[in-house]
Amino acid sequence: MDVADESKRELILQNLKSALEGIDGDDPYWTEIKTVRRVPAVPTDFEGEEKPALLIIATGGSEDIENHHGYHDRRTMKVGIVGVMDRPADDEGAALNRLMQDVGIAAMADQTRGGYASATFKTFQVDHSNLFGDLCLFETELAIRYHVDGRTEQ
Repeated sequence: MDVADESKRELILQNLKSALEGIDGDDPYWTEIKTVRRVPAVPTDFEGEEKPALLIIATGGSEDIENHHGYHDRRTMKVGIVGVMDRPADDEGAALNRLMQDVGIAAMADQTRGGYASATFKTFQVDHSNLFGDLCLFETELAIRYHVDGRTEQ
């Protein structure tokens, strides 16, 4: 299938994954990401993950759709990013704070998602590290606005 036939939603998610894969530990990033993958839901176990890892979840919630001129839709989808890493020895939280910063930098570097979206916004971020002992975990949600022709979904 040609990229021209792919849905904008899929192209946006592919672009976000590529952007996050670019977190390589070189300036401006602190962290070298080992794994970035899309998952249908947040896993309950992270033992098999090569860490640090980022998991992308299209949240499954409803998209906001605004109809313009009969068939031009402006849509906003929510995308979750879960970051997971082993807690470094003697770390008081700096490693996870740096990983969260790296994700923000990568996700917001191209707010148009390669030209497939009109805007990307970070809507919330939660540090869950106090819940998992030796595992550092955070969650970020992005709202990504894009436009499609409702007749073709392109």
